[in-house]
Amino acid sequence: MIKEKVITFIIALSLCLNSLFTLAQISHAPLVKQYQKKYPKTKAAVLNSEVVYSIQFNEKTQLPQIIEQSEEHYLALKPGKVSRYAFYDQYSAIKQSKRRGQNASISKKLEVMCGNYSSNGIFYSDAQVCQYPFRFILEGETQKLNLTKHYNDPRYFTRVFFTDQLPVVKKTITFKVPQWATLELKTYNFAGFDIQQKKVTQEDGSTHYIFTALNLPPIEHFDDVPGQTHTYPHLLVLFKRFEQKNQTTQLLGSVNDLYQWYRKVADQVDNQHPQLKPIVNDLLRGLDTPKQKAEAIFYWVQDNIRYIAFEDGVAAFKPEDAQKVYTKKYGDCKGMANLMKSMLKIAGFDARLTWIGTNHLAYDYSTPSIAVANHMICTLLLNNKKYYLDATEKYIPFGEYAERIQGRPILIENGAKYWLEQIPIAKQAANQVLRTHQLMVQSESLVGWGKHAYQGEQKKEVLYYLNFTSQKKTRELVQLLVDLDDKNCHLDSLQFSDPNQRAGKFTIDYQIKLNNRVASFDSEMYIDIDFYKEFKQAKVEKDRLNALNLREKVFRKSVVQLQIPEGYQVKHLPKNLDIKHPAFSIQANFAKKNKLITYTKTITTAQSMIQKADFAAWNAAIEALSKMYEDQIILVKGK
Repeated sequence: MIKEKVITFIIALSLCLNSLFTLAQISHAPLVKQYQKKYPKTKAAVLNSEVVYSIQFNEKTQLPQIIEQSEEHYLALKPGKVSRYAFYDQYSAIKQSKRRGQNASISKKLEVMCGNYSSNGIFYSDAQVCQYPFRFILEGETQKLNLTKHYNDPRYFTRVFFTDQLPVVKKTITFKVPQWATLELKTYNFAGFDIQQKKVTQEDGSTHYIFTALNLPPIEHFDDVPGQTHTYPHLLVLFKRFEQKNQTTQLLGSVNDLYQWYRKVADQVDNQHPQLKPIVNDLLRGLDTPKQKAEAIFYWVQDNIRYIAFEDGVAAFKPEDAQKVYTKKYGDCKGMANLMKSMLKIAGFDARLTWIGTNHLAYDYSTPSIAVANHMICTLLLNNKKYYLDATEKYIPFGEYAERIQGRPILIENGAKYWLEQIPIAKQAANQVLRTHQLMVQSESLVGWGKHAYQGEQKKEVLYYLNFTSQKKTRELVQLLVDLDDKNCHLDSLQFSDPNQRAGKFTIDYQIKLNNRVASFDSEMYIDIDFYKEFKQAKVEKDRLNALNLREKVFRKSVVQLQIPEGYQVKHLPKNLDIKHPAFSIQANFAKKNKLITYTKTITTAQSMIQKADFAAWNAAIEALSKMYEDQIILVKGK
């Protein structure tokens, strides 16, 4: 009898719970439909996320410790598996984690995996990631993840993002700051997002900073986007100082504090110059001028040290010993900069470590945070001029600078003080790609000769492509640059510059035959004169959040001269284009003189990025360019 009652109770309880789950699914049904329509490829949304950061003093480390406690509530938009990630390193630790909610027992059967983390070619040798898998059986069901994480050094607790890989219905971030701690929360990219903030002073004198965000879109995944700090709303956490036992301890309250910390970490290296002297002496043998000697060292590091991007706790700012990088023949930016500095100093030069944030970051040195710098180079003082040497950029010439560091502020070591300067900015023309062709009609083909000349970023990319693509021979790769693997393009007499020569332009000369570019009907001849049609497919999704990152200040120029066949005259030329915008320009001109038609096209951008505010103008310009590409030259037999 008792057994039957227990069974009945269990069944009733099960039915009750199932009813509650069903009611919960029904209550979320409108939201599920809304998000399914808006994000058809997404399996789940963050229904609610609450993150609280509390600060306490750690007697063991004698530093403030940040305690993060979070609860995320997930809403299934479709059945399937969703993984969530939490990161930690030598200065942080995940103390507790728990998965709860409907069908959580099924999710818990999926193992939590923890290990090394890598992203975009950067291997974070100290950073670890834990993957928490969830299995959703039905749309509308919910599950939760609770985490507790400790940050043991406030200098490494730099920023908090609101957005997520999943769409977020609601997110609340709270900072509980005691009276003895001084920190600043700088807001970035709040415009255009529904984020409210308030400041509440508690009875104990502590201050609570509360941020509430609604209806956040997921992070976009395109190849042509800037770094996330340029687009997505986040907080930059500046932990400036703290007081304990009537004593104030400075952390990162100013650029000088930041520099002194950089310097302290960098001074921990143990460079053994005697091990490097033989290679330096060999490199300098037979060279006369200081510039030749500096170039030789710069190019040797470029060519012989393989760049591997590491970020590793304190090692993210501590260079590896120069002799170790030399022996291993690989290193990160810090190790390569330190090796180059050491070799230059052995050669008698004044060389200095330099901290820089690439254009991947939205910050500059007006903000005293280690988040400002994600890169290290070496500054050389030579002939009353500074050269900024970045050996991670393969094939860039001495004295030229990659787009990702142009215009960026830099912190140069200078003993107890520092120099704050800026990398020079190259003009558009420094990245020119010039294609010239002289063509004539031969049956249904265009034949003649052509020449390509690459400079700046495009030249650097071409040289890297030619030297690091192992599947094909160099000649085949050069041919691909010209014929685009188009079976209608046939090349002969192909000649090109030395792929290892950094100075000057990289040029390709060739004879060319373009089949199926001419069509004849009765007395008329239709000619498609532009083989490359650059930027034809460059329209950008108008509703995307991110700017369009072109990765260089674009300068493309084409000049094609077409000989008019004997007995023919021009009936139609495509309309000229003259589009001028502060962010870009597109000009195309068709002109006839005597027996020649000259087609000149120039496409430039003022910066490496097209901002979202300019998308409409950019798309209209690309549409006009594409329409011009579809038009053809028409020749007619003369009477």
